[in-house]
Amino acid sequence: MVTQTELEALLAAGNEIRSFEVKGPGSPGGLGDKAYVARIARAAMAMGNHRDGGLVVLGIDDKQMGAMVPGLGPTQLNEWSDYDNVSSALAKYSDPPVTLALHRFTLSSGAEVVVLEVSQFEHVPHVCKRNFPDVLQDGATYVRSLRKPESVPIPSSVEGRELLDLATDKGVREFVARAAAAGLLPGALTPPSQAQVGEAAFNAEAEQGWTP
Repeated sequence: MVTQTELEALLAAGNEIRSFEVKGPGSPGGLGDKAYVARIARAAMAMGNHRDGGLVVLGIDDKQMGAMVPGLGPTQLNEWSDYDNVSSALAKYSDPPVTLALHRFTLSSGAEVVVLEVSQFEHVPHVCKRNFPDVLQDGATYVRSLRKPESVPIPSSVEGRELLDLATDKGVREFVARAAAAGLLPGALTPPSQAQVGEAAFNAEAEQGWTP
């Protein structure tokens, strides 16, 4: 979980990075503002497709990051703090839905913000499943660009390969875990337990001591 100290250190740097994006409060900027929700969904999908996920901060203008202003209004703050409604709103655009946690902070500047802490996708990358004019395209896969820290459809083969590698790594880990649970892995690939090590040592010593 991100702490306020960590959040303010990221904001004080004055610029976004691949795992950190800010969004101004918008107007009106609540869950009823479809264009704003679509922009947040784009950022959340891109963070979910990034290794180890990332943070999307609502309420801070990207031109005023160091000052940590202006913050969300009371209605915006309440709406974006409601986990069920936020998850439902974002799930309309993402397949599979993004996995996230919501954190509400009052910064040292006095600004109130909500942080979406987005987890890396669990099984397969997030793909947009719904159009929104000038913001989202059905079927697009959004990532964090290497050229510039922004959430965009896969812009080049480099980001595409990065996402494929991430999905492959996850698939291999899941296969190994399932195979191990089913007892299908060769013994050489499964580290021996302490009990097995002790038993092997005892047997070796006994064999050596009992051999005529």
